[in-house]
Amino acid sequence: MRKKKYKKTEFFCGFQRLVKKLISSVDTNAFIIMQDKLLNEVKDKSSHEAEKIIRRKIYYYHCLGQKKKAWAEIKANIQIKSFCLKAAKKMINKKKFQEAKDLINNFIKNQNEITDNSFDNTCNILLLDIAQKENDYSAIREFLNKFIYNNFEEKYYKIYKEMFDPEEWQNERKKILQHYCNKDYFNKSAAGLLIAEKDKEFLKSNIEKLLSLNKLENYYQGITPDCHKKIYQMFKIILRFYAENFTGRHFYEHILFLLKRLSGYKDGRKTALDLRKEFRAKYDKRTLMMEVLEGL
Repeated sequence: MRKKKYKKTEFFCGFQRLVKKLISSVDTNAFIIMQDKLLNEVKDKSSHEAEKIIRRKIYYYHCLGQKKKAWAEIKANIQIKSFCLKAAKKMINKKKFQEAKDLINNFIKNQNEITDNSFDNTCNILLLDIAQKENDYSAIREFLNKFIYNNFEEKYYKIYKEMFDPEEWQNERKKILQHYCNKDYFNKSAAGLLIAEKDKEFLKSNIEKLLSLNKLENYYQGITPDCHKKIYQMFKIILRFYAENFTGRHFYEHILFLLKRLSGYKDGRKTALDLRKEFRAKYDKRTLMMEVLEGL
């Protein structure tokens, strides 16, 4: 255990688990003393390394039936996200909403000072939960706004939309789309919003902006039937580009995945089979590609 090469490996954690089993029947304090010594050597007490050591202490206390000491470790280390959230959830269950909010907001503030990360999904989920329990309409709207503008998620979109009257929502939707899009980039969140809004005409008119493998496979479900030919053409362009420029099982399996998706369209199977035939003729020396394409 004293050898430095084992210090930050899973093997070292294995040593700790073994020592915990051996030492508990001899000296229950020795293991905690050992962990405290290790923790003192860690400079960043909010790091993953520190969290691992503290978790070992908490688990050990639980094994000894000392739940109060285990909980004291959590409360003493709220600089670590998982412990902060656990403490906040306990406060929420006890209806200590203001204390929970203060705890979470202080954590976010400290994190922003370190990493300049302005949005923390898990923390804001808890803050939204508190706002809903307090029936704080203004805060609910504020947090939903953060979620929607950060990334489209249908569950938040549905609640957020209900907070606007129809005319208000049209203006808000326009703002959200402007936030998601620019002249050259049409992202997944924009597609998610338009599919949820059933605005297939907008998607149809912006199909040319989907010239990216990942984007096309995410958006195709929202396209109207009358533009299937256009979609087939898009699949052809992208799949041909992929087949020509990339090799390896990962890429071949993704080509197969998209060919299967293409087959799911009305009359799309013929296009998929024609593409497979084309690839077989053009890349017949790529044995692995030929093998993978048999999956269609």
